[in-house]
Amino acid sequence: MQRPGFPDAGGGPVILTRAQKVRLGAFVVCGVGVLLLSLVTLTGLRLWEHRLTYRARFKESISGLESNSPVKYQGLRIGRVERMYIAPDDARAIEVELSLDDRTVLYEGVECNLDMGGLTGLKSINLSGGDPRRKKLPVGSMLPTGPSLFDRITDNAAAIVGDVKRVADEIAQWINHDNRQRLESLLINLDKFIGHLDIVMMDSKVPLRQLIHEFGKTAAAVGNTAEQATQTLQGVHQAVHRLEAQATTTMQAVARPLKDVDPRDVGQAVRAVRGAATTLNERLSAEETGRALASLGETLSSTNHLILDVDLAVRAGREDFTASLSYLRQAAEDLREFSRILAQNPSVLVRGRGESE
Repeated sequence: MQRPGFPDAGGGPVILTRAQKVRLGAFVVCGVGVLLLSLVTLTGLRLWEHRLTYRARFKESISGLESNSPVKYQGLRIGRVERMYIAPDDARAIEVELSLDDRTVLYEGVECNLDMGGLTGLKSINLSGGDPRRKKLPVGSMLPTGPSLFDRITDNAAAIVGDVKRVADEIAQWINHDNRQRLESLLINLDKFIGHLDIVMMDSKVPLRQLIHEFGKTAAAVGNTAEQATQTLQGVHQAVHRLEAQATTTMQAVARPLKDVDPRDVGQAVRAVRGAATTLNERLSAEETGRALASLGETLSSTNHLILDVDLAVRAGREDFTASLSYLRQAAEDLREFSRILAQNPSVLVRGRGESE
């Protein structure tokens, strides 16, 4: 039995039922309706869309710029190119209408430039500048244009070509015939100088080796001398430390008896010394004072000689240090004796030991 709407095995015509025709018609009507609704919606959106129109005029080639090319403000897309045409008042200029978003605000000072969109050669329009402290540009106004990237490159290339030409001219002046001859003469003289220097170096090769050998010996001798001097200084340093320790011990031994002296006794002794000094000053004549001063000078001279002898003894070496230490021990004993005598009778500083006894 043949099904409705399907061809039979013999390949006869397709017979549709009424229901199938209704469904097919409804599908076609719905499809056409959806298509028309989409077209109307897109067209309506574009018609109802509120856009801001500005114009820009270029006197350079705008090859690569097309309708619907992007319009950007410092890299941010804010609109598109609406259309392009030759300016009615200037056949050398191309006027471009820009359709911008309704939220775009342009201020005086904005500049319109052509930018390369990529390696494909397509161009876009980039807006830059504008001072918010100045007035807003009214819709439909003509935007000022600036040089494109290609123009800037062309200008820089022209400047570079000029610089290269100037450098080439200067090089040509430097390598003229006279300068070439001078350079050749300089190279010839330099070659001769190198030849003479080679001969001199070959002639002085053996003396130079001997000089280097002698210099090595001298350096070794200086090193040995420095090492010996270092050892000597170390020995002197150790001896000085020992001498310092012994001197410290001696001073401590001298200071120990002085600690036992009563300050009141010292005060009385000082007063007594002052009285004795006053009496001595009254009794001594100018001649006696001169003799005393001469004796004091001799004592100071002897002390100076003693200091010089001690200095020579320190420089002489370790053997003389022993004698110096014995002198220091004797001096310490004398100082100890002196402090004892001073503690017993302070007036001995003025009258002398013989008078006090």
